[in-house]
Amino acid sequence: MGIVEAVARAVVGGESGVAEDTFRYRCVDCDTEFERPKTRMVRVRCPECGSMNLRDAAG
Repeated sequence: MGIVEAVARAVVGGESGVAEDTFRYRCVDCDTEFERPKTRMVRVRCPECGSMNLRDAAG
């Protein structure tokens, strides 16, 4: 997990206890894995390098 993802999780409801439906991505350029809520799937960029070259990491 990258530093940006760790901070985002701490800020965005890590404390709320409400599970949000997420989609897991893997960046093809830097191999970072991260999750985004399915409600925020437009113009997704890698939190580490900013690339939009992403793949589904779930399968």
